[in-house]
Amino acid sequence: VAECPDAVRFARWMAEFQAMCVPPVNASVGPHSPDAAALAAANAIQEATLDQADRNTIEQAGVIARIATLCGWVTCTCVDVALQVPVPLDSMPACYEHGISRSDFTADQRRSVSELIRGSACGEWMNRIGKECGDCDRYAAERP
Repeated sequence: VAECPDAVRFARWMAEFQAMCVPPVNASVGPHSPDAAALAAANAIQEATLDQADRNTIEQAGVIARIATLCGWVTCTCVDVALQVPVPLDSMPACYEHGISRSDFTADQRRSVSELIRGSACGEWMNRIGKECGDCDRYAAERP
């Protein structure tokens, strides 16, 4: 079993991460619900169609609007905190398991992390908006 190189700092980071990245408790209703996502996708498809976009662009507009609505709780502040993880990325599973085994993390902290690290759509969304020149790249205007 791999060891966590800095369990104390990882636990502190988890607390900050959970405070900044708050998935909805009940995603079946409200602004991040499947119904809201379907409406956002339909509106985006309609706008892209009115703009006479090609079929792929129209389809992509709907997909992005749907994911952006479902994952709207993933803000740039959330991305900033996520990027500050104090251990190497390959150590995160060991640190997470270490914290779980010691009951260091609250249920809300476990839920926030699991929403983003299990390969969900919101994890992919965070990667998209957090990448270089993504929506949350504060240095995008300075890049070539």
